[in-house]
Amino acid sequence: MGVAPDGVKTRASAGGSGTIVTRVTVTSGSDTTETEKVRQKIDSLKKEAEALGKQSKSLKITITDEGLKVGSEEGDEIEFKVDLDRIEKAVESLEDSIFVFGIGGEDREFIEIQGQDLVRFGEDMHVPYYQLVRGNVVVIGGDLRIDGKVMGDVVTLFGKTSLSSSAIVNGEVVTVMGSLKKSDDAVVGGETILVGGESFPFVFWPFAAFGSAVVKIIGRVVTFVILALLLLIVVYFMRDRMKRASTLVFGSFLKSLGVGFLAVFVGSILVLIVAAVLAITIIGIPVSILLILSLAALFMIGYFVSALALGGFLCAKLNIQTDNPIVQSLIGLFALAILGLVASILMFNPFLMPVRVLLRSVGAFVNFIAVLTGVGAFVLSKGGSLSRATKPELPE
Repeated sequence: MGVAPDGVKTRASAGGSGTIVTRVTVTSGSDTTETEKVRQKIDSLKKEAEALGKQSKSLKITITDEGLKVGSEEGDEIEFKVDLDRIEKAVESLEDSIFVFGIGGEDREFIEIQGQDLVRFGEDMHVPYYQLVRGNVVVIGGDLRIDGKVMGDVVTLFGKTSLSSSAIVNGEVVTVMGSLKKSDDAVVGGETILVGGESFPFVFWPFAAFGSAVVKIIGRVVTFVILALLLLIVVYFMRDRMKRASTLVFGSFLKSLGVGFLAVFVGSILVLIVAAVLAITIIGIPVSILLILSLAALFMIGYFVSALALGGFLCAKLNIQTDNPIVQSLIGLFALAILGLVASILMFNPFLMPVRVLLRSVGAFVNFIAVLTGVGAFVLSKGGSLSRATKPELPE
């Protein structure tokens, strides 16, 4: 605005609504000439302020779906168009690839993001340091370790939950019939709930074993029922063949075991090689699948042959008067499964774990021998067909 005389301080600033505010500070002086100069300067400043006020114009800004519009009261407008959809897609793709947030004064990057809930049955799960889970994490019958971040809740049933020093859970952490290990540096936004396990060792710990034992027993029972239904179907349609083949299980045990060993191991290798070669072509794929299914059916039939032979042997020893192959095969099948069932029941008492492991090992070995012997007996009997000595003579 110019230079004020001595003793005069001036300042001009823009106020709201386009007005110009001028402030002048005058110090005392005795020279009238200087006073007159000051008055002239004030008048000059007032005129300049009025001129600036007349020249100022207000602006109008409008936000639309297409972008921004900037204009004056006279109608002149400038439009800035923005592609909002493109920006939104770019932000979404950025969120799916990397997510950054501040923790402990440092930036942490997640290079892997799960946008939904994670659920596992009967297997362990690990949420690594670089992973972000936007949903919940549920593990049933397995262990869970969290090093990354979970934005939802964490639930573990019949397993162990481990939260490392880098773990972050926005929701609650619930462990039922298991154990919980949480680092002091782990961050949990909700409550930490433990039902059974380490917090109540004398009350709830046996119930954790109880729940696991129930799951094992149910699995054993379901497997036995399925095998029993398949056995009934096989014995119903192959009654005579199964009975003839079962006589060789104990009648020629070592021979049946040797032939079964060759059939199971050597036969499996040959079938897999042939199936792999045939699977190269589209036409050979169904044939390769049929070969594998046939091999599995042979193992199952061999197992049922041994069950029938064992059932007949037990009926004779226990003086059970029955010649029905269906009843005998069911008794033998139950005898082959009893060791595994007892091993599952022993899980109710964790102190009997060595006995349980022994029973499971013996049961697995007995069932393996049953498959080998049954397959060998079925092969030796040529599928339970009639021998030449017993074939009826054709009438002349």
